[in-house]
Amino acid sequence: MDNETVQAIAKATESIAPSINGATGTIKKFVDSPLEEIGGLVADSLRRKRILNWVKFQPKLKKYMVEAGVTEVRATIPSRVEYDLIEAITREDDDELQNLWAQLTTNIINPNTPIDDYGWQIALLKQLSPLEISILKKIVFAPKGMKEKYGGGFPTGLLPEDFPEVDPNGGGEEKLPKAPKNVELAIWHLIGLGCVVDASAFNDGDQIFWINTTKLGRELIESCELRYNSR
Repeated sequence: MDNETVQAIAKATESIAPSINGATGTIKKFVDSPLEEIGGLVADSLRRKRILNWVKFQPKLKKYMVEAGVTEVRATIPSRVEYDLIEAITREDDDELQNLWAQLTTNIINPNTPIDDYGWQIALLKQLSPLEISILKKIVFAPKGMKEKYGGGFPTGLLPEDFPEVDPNGGGEEKLPKAPKNVELAIWHLIGLGCVVDASAFNDGDQIFWINTTKLGRELIESCELRYNSR
């Protein structure tokens, strides 16, 4: 990309929101200095799409910072967390996942939230697709009592949109709707990552009828929920 295009992109982002004062470090530069960030990306020979991903992401981050009441950025963030976070953000172009990254980033840079080690959340989140996130959020945020209604697990057949009606008198898994192949494979991937477990009474290694979230899966989704500063 030529220098003129870089300048145009930078100029378009400079008026998105007021800069955040009183912070230091790489994240500070990313929040406040779009031209400096874009120049850095170009200098590192990253592709135009990653630059555009950052331009698309930045207003989401600023929106959640305002919503959470974040007016200053945490002064010290471990370098490996910063670098992994920036790399993941600039590679993501899906709107839903960008919103999730923006909320997680807001929590990380908020000096009033506990300074946890966010390395595992970043490593895990960047392995998940929009479909896998939708499945995980559907069962993590299921209404209270839903799990007990189904006898301790969540049926997979209509995920991520809904849960099917289940015969209170039983009748076996053969009466449950079967998930389409893309949902099946997404669930297997979530199992492999440790985010959900198979809760089926019988599993032949092919179809999974019931799943439950693990502590890892719940903590991942909850860590991406915006943490508000008191006003």
